Order: sequence, then C-alpha cells, then structure tokens
Amino acid sequence: MEAVVVIIVPLIALAIYLGARFSAQGRPASPQEQVAQLREQLAWHEDRLRRAKAKNWDDFMISQIAAQLADTQGRLARITAAQAGAFHQN
Repeated sequence: MEAVVVIIVPLIALAIYLGARFSAQGRPASPQEQVAQLREQLAWHEDRLRRAKAKNWDDFMISQIAAQLADTQGRLARITAAQAGAFHQN
C-alpha cells in the first residue's frame, strides 16, 4: 500500500504541474494571479505535509513535500517582495 502511495503522489503532483503549465501557456499571469496560485499551492503542500506526518510516511516522501513547500514559500516571498518594491517606487 505504501509503495502505491509513493508512486501515486508524485504522479498526481506531476499531472497537476503539467496541467497548470500547459493551461497557463499563451497568457502571462498577472502578479495577483501568481500570488493567488502560489497561496493555493502553499495550502496544498501544507495539507500534504500534515497528512504525510500523520500517516507516518517515509522520511524521503516527507522531505520531498517539505522541499516543495519551502520552494513555494520562497517563490511567494519573492513575488510579494517585488510587488511591495514596485508599490513603494510609485
């Protein structure tokens, strides 16, 4: 059962990533859309990490989810900092 989870979770994440990537092609997302999307991703990763810890998933999976969470937090921080900088320049 755990082996199935180890395989399915990354496949679902990849499918979501590819779906979002291809649906976003052709139109640049506004900074507000990017922030909203990153906040949704952040909540999703936080929920996945909480469930992984609650169900005692293996350390590798938990570290992968934690890394994705940290990456999303970093991207969100960069975008909001850039927006704050642009706001103060005007």
